[in-house]
Amino acid sequence: MDTDRIRAAIRAHRRLKRIYRHPERAPEWLEIFADLVDAEAYFKEIRDPTPDQALDYRRVRIALRR
Repeated sequence: MDTDRIRAAIRAHRRLKRIYRHPERAPEWLEIFADLVDAEAYFKEIRDPTPDQALDYRRVRIALRR
């Protein structure tokens, strides 16, 4: 999983939340959610994340909680 794909998923999640009252009903929701789950698994394997990785991981966890 690369940084660009992770950040694109985070941005897409934010965009859906702003646009839709129920973002989980959007057709692209499943793809975005799958990318966020993959990103979370990727970050869990990193032993010593950089500050940018730690921030992205936090954003992914926040997105998955909602």
